[in-house]
Amino acid sequence: MPIKSSRFDLTLNVDTSTRHRLAVLAIVLLALVLRLSLLDSKSLWLDETVSLQQAQESGKAIVAQRWDPPPPASHLFLHTWIDLGQSEWVLRFPSALFGGLSILILYWLAQTAQSSRLSLWAAGLLAVDPIHIWYSQEVRMYAIVTFLGLAGVYFTLQLLRRSGWIDWLGYILAFALASYFDYGGLALWILVLMAATFVMSWRRDWTRAKLVMWWSAQIATALLYVPWWPKAFDAFAFLTEGHIVRLIAEGAARLGLPLETQDVSRLIILLGAVTIGVALSIAIRYLRQRTPRLTTTPGLHRLLWPILVGYGVWLLLAAVPRLYSVKRQLVVIAPYVVLAAAAALISIRRHGYAYGLVVAAVGIAGLNLVVWPKEDWRSAASLVAHESRPGDAIAFQPAYASIPFDYYYDTSAGKARALDSKSGPEGAGGRVWLVIREADQANGSETSLKEITQSKTVVGQWDFYQVKVSLLQ
Repeated sequence: MPIKSSRFDLTLNVDTSTRHRLAVLAIVLLALVLRLSLLDSKSLWLDETVSLQQAQESGKAIVAQRWDPPPPASHLFLHTWIDLGQSEWVLRFPSALFGGLSILILYWLAQTAQSSRLSLWAAGLLAVDPIHIWYSQEVRMYAIVTFLGLAGVYFTLQLLRRSGWIDWLGYILAFALASYFDYGGLALWILVLMAATFVMSWRRDWTRAKLVMWWSAQIATALLYVPWWPKAFDAFAFLTEGHIVRLIAEGAARLGLPLETQDVSRLIILLGAVTIGVALSIAIRYLRQRTPRLTTTPGLHRLLWPILVGYGVWLLLAAVPRLYSVKRQLVVIAPYVVLAAAAALISIRRHGYAYGLVVAAVGIAGLNLVVWPKEDWRSAASLVAHESRPGDAIAFQPAYASIPFDYYYDTSAGKARALDSKSGPEGAGGRVWLVIREADQANGSETSLKEITQSKTVVGQWDFYQVKVSLLQ
């Protein structure tokens, strides 16, 4: 099928007409409407209530916490925000707001390519992107980190183009805040640093002013993150602790070097960073000797269909009602996925494909908004509150399933009280309501809870989405 690869507007022709401004405004408003629609229709799920519970601690306790992996900025922000209320709508509003504002940042980012069509298409695709909408309706850090990372990328391009102090400050604040909200923001900063340094060196676009502004911005961002570097290393060390790390630690111990596995992991991270830096330096030196300059559009037409196929896979992934642990890591790259898709869509002759993908995105977004629920703790807690009797007990599998349940459980209406699983079977003389989070059901339960369930008979069972409630007597 014929492909047209020269439809990018490479001249400075940014449309500033009233019609163009109205189109941008309409896209941003559409994004906000989609993200604010049905904002409280789904129950808070486990991770959201964990964030709320952590935010209810003191600021000092939040900074010192170790049981919820993200850096502290998200919980500190929520700690202040919950003074306005703790309803589902209020708790999710910041994510929806920053999710909607991300569309405007992406529009400005795409405008740096000096193409009005590209900026409008990119903003429009992100406005209806199902994964981005989903995580713009969660009491978690993902939408805010995506916004901050996108702002950081925008200021990166501006800093390298014009070396202004406002862009320098914006770069530092955006990436420092993104790194404090989530380790995904830290990873994005490092990735942007490596990519921008590589490309600028390859193109030989460095001037003395740009070098000073660029590296001073990196130093300032790193210095702002110094208070959290030790805990960041601990988090990365935990993720990299595997069989090889343990073997290295055991080998070091035999040589008389008292290295713990975390120490080995930190050394691997540092050596990896140095290795990447050296490899980049060698690659840049080699490429500068072999290639005078980087061509502006190297075989762009060959990438169009792979990009569009990849975007189709992205939409299919969004339609799957599971895989949340995967998709929440990918949402930070959603703006760049749709930006690449927009560049490909405006470069093909047959616009039916473009509109078909847009319709698919809107349909999947609607499916996620209306059909796919989150863990239904609201219904489970309501059932126990209305059906329980005085003297009933509530047991949870796993124990932390009580966190989302307690958010919805009406203690004034419900007569059952939580059962301490350590108290053993003798603590459950009457009826027991067993509340199970199905995602963790395969992990088993505490020995005392097994004894309780084995000594009683199931007289009722109710299944809600990802939550099972059983009545034992």
